[in-house]
Amino acid sequence: MNSRLGLGIRLASLHASLSTVSGVQTPLWPLFLAWRGLGPVEIGLMLSAAYIVKIVSNPIAGYVSDRLGDRRMPLIVLAGVSLAAYLLFALVTGFWPLLALTLIAAGAYTALGPLGDNLTLLAISGQRIHYGHVRVFGSISFMLFSGVASDLLIGEPPMWIVWTLVAGLVVILFACWRLPRVKGERQSGKRRGMRVLLKSPIFLLFIGAAALNQSSNTALYGFGTLHWRAGGLSGGEIGALWAEMVAAEAIFFSLGHRIVAAIGPRWLLVLGGAGGIVRWTVTALTVDPVMLATVQWMHCLTFTASHLAAMYFIQRSVPIELSGRAQALYSSIALGLNFGLFLPVAGWLYEAIGGGNTFMVMAVLSAAGLGLSVTLLRLWKGGPAVPATGSPQPA
Repeated sequence: MNSRLGLGIRLASLHASLSTVSGVQTPLWPLFLAWRGLGPVEIGLMLSAAYIVKIVSNPIAGYVSDRLGDRRMPLIVLAGVSLAAYLLFALVTGFWPLLALTLIAAGAYTALGPLGDNLTLLAISGQRIHYGHVRVFGSISFMLFSGVASDLLIGEPPMWIVWTLVAGLVVILFACWRLPRVKGERQSGKRRGMRVLLKSPIFLLFIGAAALNQSSNTALYGFGTLHWRAGGLSGGEIGALWAEMVAAEAIFFSLGHRIVAAIGPRWLLVLGGAGGIVRWTVTALTVDPVMLATVQWMHCLTFTASHLAAMYFIQRSVPIELSGRAQALYSSIALGLNFGLFLPVAGWLYEAIGGGNTFMVMAVLSAAGLGLSVTLLRLWKGGPAVPATGSPQPA
């Protein structure tokens, strides 16, 4: 097999398997938690815990990966821990035991994403493989499994959700084992990496803009399925809405390198904020499936544009010996802390003022993200934003 093709297949397998699990978990996990007896506020707290734990687990995983210069073995270990933890969900009941298990399972699982992205970016360097061409297989996998799982599992015994996730984690473990043995560059200095990143005004501005853009998806991820089901939509209609938005995501990823070449990562963040204002306003005003279908494609803006902007921002502005930690900080803050903060709020809002008004709050978050994105557009010109920590040593 052509070496470039083989590399692409192994990397695509990782992203596809990760998105398979996410495609089942994102729309259906609230249903499992509700079956375990949790109310909307408790579900919001449980989902938020899965994001809050990123604040600790992702930077630790990124630090270990950078210090070792090994991108593959940490992924294998994390996949194994995540698999073992999700098996225990079949046995555990009660809010506090479920919360403790969630912290372990999510701590391991959520670290797989940024480490996988970091390994991918290092592995494709100089290989004429674009990040979007690899990541698109994750979007396709999410689309297929979110639609199929919603159609098949809604109305079935909720324990099947757990067994489906366990099967997906077995595939993830195998995909991690098959990854190339990428040896990045080991940081030679002491623990200065995080401080260097956090002292960069441009990096902090980027994190803030990306976090607000991504946090606008909170209500959808936590309560979209429940809101639409309460509005009378069938499992097939809900699955189709999830599938549509990820189809748009897949198309955007496949064209991502061309879009970045044309407008750059700064304008991608701007598009993410602007698209969110439109998408969440319409979602707040109606549960009509036709109207929802007219804005679900904007997921390629509210999520994909911001995520691609992050990948290319880190690639262009952060030295390679800090790349693992930069990926981890983006994931733990823009995809972790903000969700951990906003999911309980979204749960409280959903219970207090209803789904429609909660989605209107998401439009406000998008507007705030747009404001920071425009500021970044003005201040960052596309070059290095973080200084190197020293001469990197080969691993």
